Amino acid sequence: LGFAGAGLGAAAAAAPVLHDLDELSSSYTNFKYPWWIKEVDEPTVPLDWTKIDYKAPFTGYKTSNPTGANRKARMSAGMQQGVEGSRLKDYALTRASTGVQPSSSANPWDGPRPYFKIADYGVPAYTGTPEENLHMVRAAIHYFGSPRLGCLELDPSTNRKLYGTGVVWDSDEAVAYEDSAGNKVIPKTCRYNMCWPVLQQPQIARCTKEPLVGGPFDGYPPFLGKATVYVGYSDISCLKYKMGKFLKNLGRQALTLGTMPVAWGPLLVAEYCRAVMACSPEYGLAIRMTPVMITDLQIAETKPIDGGVHKFCDACGRCAEQCPTGSIEKEMGPCPNPGEVYKVDGQPINRNPGVLSWRINWETCIDYGAPIDCHICQWSCPFNHAPDPAMIHGLVSATIGTTSIFNSFFATMDKQFDYATQRSADDWWNRNLNTWEHDTTYGRGSGKNV
Repeated sequence: LGFAGAGLGAAAAAAPVLHDLDELSSSYTNFKYPWWIKEVDEPTVPLDWTKIDYKAPFTGYKTSNPTGANRKARMSAGMQQGVEGSRLKDYALTRASTGVQPSSSANPWDGPRPYFKIADYGVPAYTGTPEENLHMVRAAIHYFGSPRLGCLELDPSTNRKLYGTGVVWDSDEAVAYEDSAGNKVIPKTCRYNMCWPVLQQPQIARCTKEPLVGGPFDGYPPFLGKATVYVGYSDISCLKYKMGKFLKNLGRQALTLGTMPVAWGPLLVAEYCRAVMACSPEYGLAIRMTPVMITDLQIAETKPIDGGVHKFCDACGRCAEQCPTGSIEKEMGPCPNPGEVYKVDGQPINRNPGVLSWRINWETCIDYGAPIDCHICQWSCPFNHAPDPAMIHGLVSATIGTTSIFNSFFATMDKQFDYATQRSADDWWNRNLNTWEHDTTYGRGSGKNV
């Protein structure tokens, strides 16, 4: 109670002060983060943009062991021997979770075909103030299935570097196109970059949080929890298709050039973390990806957020403890070697030393079979249960977002309560269908199901 009381005091001191109902109403006319998540001028991860270059040739470490053959043999033995979490029904559900995805022809890089042509109705392309447009696209993506959306105007000296080769910028043409060399040619008007998180279901993921001991899956987690991964990828495709079609119906462009999810998430809707992913103070690492889309619709810029995640990672290290290969940096405190680049045979296996924070040893991670065989770090994060309706989690999140003095205590308590321990696959299959929230579309319906 002493710790909790002190935490509440610190949290209350930073809470917003509203003086009347009109001020309260006007402050929430558009989306607002919870009060303890601050919108800041710079991302919480230090960046040196002069050292970030996604046009450099990819030299990422390539697995040298026969992981594919080992995986198939392991899965076959798991089915034949009835290993819980890797039986035929577990594998069948997981692979069925991929769902229906719009084909590449229906959802190309320059957006799906509009349902109608605005010229047929005698109206021009949609316009509005940047602030109105931000409100509109947030309302749309919220309906389609993502709770958050951020936007930045592309800047060639900073964030535009996150797009790699095969792109020609600042064309005088009105519409984006692909040239004879296969380059994507982007008009000057297409400079507004949206990003949103696609959530996952952390409850079923708890079925794949620890390696098994003995049997064909010795040293590897069971397979069932990966169902949420495949659902996530299906949701990514569907949300991009729907948002793209919405923009095209407005007479606007909707371009998806492809980028790594970690790159944009910490700039707009999440923070960079020890596990080298986009971690949300609200949803933790229960995010499959933070897709991006470029448009010529003028959208007001949003700021990066600070919910205490990056600072909490200094004192936590839960993901590093759980990592079966030791690929995540374990030393507590701020990253000891910011920007370090691991090398194999003299070749860098992670680029861009301009990200001045933690790194992953991709050699040991990929040789183990990641990302297909392992997502243990993702489901070990204490922030995964931040949206839980239990009061204590909300208080903890608010405290972490306003002060770091209790981070070590909260990290220790997370271990004591065993949030990162394995959940039985049979428990999931035999869950109470009368009380368990059935709607798990786009990551929903997982908070109450504990």
